[in-house]
Order: sequence, then structure tokens, then C-alpha cells
Amino acid sequence: MKVTVLVPCWNEAEGLENLFSRLCPLMMGREQNWEVIAVNDGSRDQTGALLDAEARRHLWLRILHHARNRGLGAALRNGFAAAKGEIVCTIDSDCTYPPERLPEFVAHIERGADVMTASPWHPENGRADASKGVRRALACATVTPGLPSSPATGSHVRTASNAPGALPDSPTAARSLSVGTKRVGQKDSSEITYAALSFG
Repeated sequence: MKVTVLVPCWNEAEGLENLFSRLCPLMMGREQNWEVIAVNDGSRDQTGALLDAEARRHLWLRILHHARNRGLGAALRNGFAAAKGEIVCTIDSDCTYPPERLPEFVAHIERGADVMTASPWHPENGRADASKGVRRALACATVTPGLPSSPATGSHVRTASNAPGALPDSPTAARSLSVGTKRVGQKDSSEITYAALSFG
């Protein structure tokens, strides 16, 4: 399966060196089947120029530019629309969750899970990491038949959820995406992504 790694960026110039120091080893040997799309969401620093320079060095990297800051939702929607992969992974540009674990997540998708998400909360395990108040997540979504059509791709999306150390949930349990985070009144970014793709 082809894989797209989607990275929204806003004023991330200082952290891009770290991002690419970790993406480059990840992409070695995967260039034929993996791509990275970075979305420069109207950054006011040198993010856009630095991303363009990296794209000139790496054939696996594509850059989308927003003329102004349009927010995470627009960055994700445009990234999904541009993705060539059957599997789309989203990561934060500051590597909140390690990009090195993406192949492990993709392997779960290839074995039949519909969505993988990393979170310090999980409905079965409770709080997995009490040292960080991190609510953002690395989310992997795959295009499969079965649920509402995506306005961005014209395809269908089903969902399930996971966390480090936990087994994938049932592919039919779309609602489980929010179970681990609703106790603190916040939505996981994978739930937001699912809602955006499924309901526009």
C-alpha cells in the first residue's frame, strides 16, 4: 500500500531541522511507496522557504503553501486532498510523537485496522503518560469501503482506535476515538480528522 505522511506546519522554522533529521532515515528505502506532504499554513517565519529547500533535496517531499494561516482543519483537508497514499498518517512537525513508529502503525493498518491513534489516554489503560499534558495525537487513517464518503477524496473511511501498548479496537467502533479524551473535555485530533472526512 502507498503511504502519505502529512505534516501541518505553522511558524515551525526552528524545529524543521529536527523534523527532517528524523524523517530522512525513516524514508530511506521507502521512497517508492511513501511520500511526505508538508503544509505551510501561512507561516510568517522562514518555514516556507526551508520546506521548499528540503523539497529540492528530497523527491519524496511535496509542499503545499497557504497564503495566510487557515488553521489545522484546512491544513489537514488540503493535505488529504493532495495525498496519493491509500494510507494517510498525520504527525506534528515538532515530533510530539516519534515518526520512527509510523511503520509500526502502518503495519496495523495493513493487517486490517482502519485507524491507529497514539494518545496518553486509552479507554482500557487509563492515563498512559502522566508526565505530559499532551492532547495532540499521531493519527493514521486508511481509505476503505464502508462508511460515509469523504468530500476531500471521494472515498470511504472507517475508524478504530489504539494507543501505545494496546491492541487495535474493532474497526466498527468509530465512536471509540473520543472515549479516552472526553473525560477531560477535549477531542483527540484523530476524531476531528474522522469527522472532517466523514461529514465535511
